[in-house]
Amino acid sequence: MREEKKAECPKCGHSVGKKDNFCSKCGATLIEGLICQNCGENNNPDNHFCGKCGKQINQNLVCNGCGFPLGNNTKYCHNCGNKVVY
Repeated sequence: MREEKKAECPKCGHSVGKKDNFCSKCGATLIEGLICQNCGENNNPDNHFCGKCGKQINQNLVCNGCGFPLGNNTKYCHNCGNKVVY
């Protein structure tokens, strides 16, 4: 069986999988950039276009609950889980 590489949650230190988006213990986001709504790729926060599919990422969108940067057409915040209101 192949062992999955592990990482630590930056909030609580719990062991998490490298492909996890949220900590299973405290619920903190493990995503550090803008998520492309078109393809789901995690992009650097300063990207204007997705590095995988090339679609434009709107950097001005932020969660009205926590201020986390959001990609175009995001329905729920990747940081706090709030429903995004446009």
